[in-house]
Amino acid sequence: MAVVTLVGTKTTDLVATKQTFVDSRYHYGRVRSTFDVVECNSGDTATSTYHLARLPSNAVILPSSTIYFDDIGGSTPTTLDLGVYAVDANLSNADDPDGINDGIDVSSAGSASVIKDFADSATALWDYVASELVDPGGFLDIKVELADGADTDAAGSIALELFYVVD
Repeated sequence: MAVVTLVGTKTTDLVATKQTFVDSRYHYGRVRSTFDVVECNSGDTATSTYHLARLPSNAVILPSSTIYFDDIGGSTPTTLDLGVYAVDANLSNADDPDGINDGIDVSSAGSASVIKDFADSATALWDYVASELVDPGGFLDIKVELADGADTDAAGSIALELFYVVD
């Protein structure tokens, strides 16, 4: 064991001998929020989508963002995916229905982190889309999708609370 002094990946430039500019999405940025709720129906089938947010493509979703849900699975194992979708065809590649998170178990009421791996929380929204190489600009939609093979056995609410930074 040893005593160590470590610096976060985004803080490194701030504490360097010659300080360099750090994108305000990672330090000193203004936190914004959005919250929305959708009511799903008993009998909604796999690949049904629930549109819950529209954010700037360069937004950085914070790890404190949460998805809340009722027991919409009932007796059937039911999972949700959380993905990124184009607005006005601004993505070079296809929408990514599970780009942010996948396999969120909604067989009982509860909540889950929006971001599957907190290490990805310093990622711009557009970068959650597989194979997207540059920021498309504009806005992107965030939708919840019933995973393949999943159906809802009960009606209930799905709520998305997002905290994000753009500047």
